Amino acid sequence: MPRADSAVPIAAETTTARILRVATELFAEKGFHGTGIQEIGEAAGLARGALYYHIKSKDQLLYEVLRAPHEQVVARANAILASDAPPEHKLRDLARGHLRSLIDMKPAWTVSSRDLDALSPPHRGELRGLQRQYQQLWRDALRACETAGLIKPVDDVQFRGFLGMMSQAFNWIDAKGPRSPEDIADAYLDLMLDGLRPR
Repeated sequence: MPRADSAVPIAAETTTARILRVATELFAEKGFHGTGIQEIGEAAGLARGALYYHIKSKDQLLYEVLRAPHEQVVARANAILASDAPPEHKLRDLARGHLRSLIDMKPAWTVSSRDLDALSPPHRGELRGLQRQYQQLWRDALRACETAGLIKPVDDVQFRGFLGMMSQAFNWIDAKGPRSPEDIADAYLDLMLDGLRPR
């Protein structure tokens, strides 16, 4: 049995992970076009040749930075909708997961909001496809609430307005603020649901 004071070893950050972390931070701070590949290499402690050993191109690096948050929210939403929870609970879990992702991956979402269109068409198309999948999962969750008689039908303007409001929270949400992302998600969802309840 290990001693109580024994430290659990922490896995060292791989070179690829370090490059992605540094690139995400620099892209978030300076923008994709304002960040040079040499700057990324220097910040990651790698010569230009060593950097290109780990990445194919700057476009590929941007794609890897943006792919992770998009895949994460889609995977989480699929798991929520596949659960046996009641429809409104699923909707609430979606909202909480959404804002939690904005906090946990704020630099990547900052880059996504500003630089996704800088990607090459194939990479941009793939991420747009993930965005459509995610939006459809939200629509499915809302439709389940409609079917259960919990809310009135949600039109496209209402849907886009609500999800847009949720998604833009990364501009001001503070991980160290007095309200947790889950609490803010509940407030947003209550605001929407109060306007959609059958009278």
